[in-house]
Amino acid sequence: MKTFFIDEENVGLKVLESYKLFCDQRVLVFTKNLAAKKLCKRYLFHCIDDYTTGSNQADFYIVACLSRLLSQMSDKQIASHTFILASNDCSLISAFKQQCNLFKGHFVIEKTKPIAKTKPVDVKASEIVLDDLAYKIISYLDTPRYFDTKFQQSLGCTQSEFTRAVTNLINQKKIERSPLAKRKWQKVLVN
Repeated sequence: MKTFFIDEENVGLKVLESYKLFCDQRVLVFTKNLAAKKLCKRYLFHCIDDYTTGSNQADFYIVACLSRLLSQMSDKQIASHTFILASNDCSLISAFKQQCNLFKGHFVIEKTKPIAKTKPVDVKASEIVLDDLAYKIISYLDTPRYFDTKFQQSLGCTQSEFTRAVTNLINQKKIERSPLAKRKWQKVLVN
């Protein structure tokens, strides 16, 4: 027998749609989402939504339901049962494992998000953006000036893009702080 505990608030509706119910399975879906509730009704899943609304409340309820289920089963039933958690929440996964280990239950964790991998960056595209942004910044600094939010907004870039461009210009020794006013920036004059 298998019992699935699906943290729909964490894994989403698409993952929920991928599960199918077989006669030796019980699927418990923890959600307050109306679309998920309709899907549960259509797929004959048990929709559990009577927990308090708030941060981690579904997680606490999942662990409570698992504990109650484990405490009501005999050792023989637990040995022939698999408890499956579908979630990406590390704290919930840890509590779920601890509870299963406490009762010597077999468990499986199904993480639905792939492990974060660094995406290859198109270097040429990012260089073009930074070069254009860098050119605008250097053009602005004909005379020593302050970097204020109005200037950054006029460039149409995010704060992080602006900071990255300024840092690159500093590292390339194209801009520097003004020796007369430390809060102002200026172009580096080439001799």
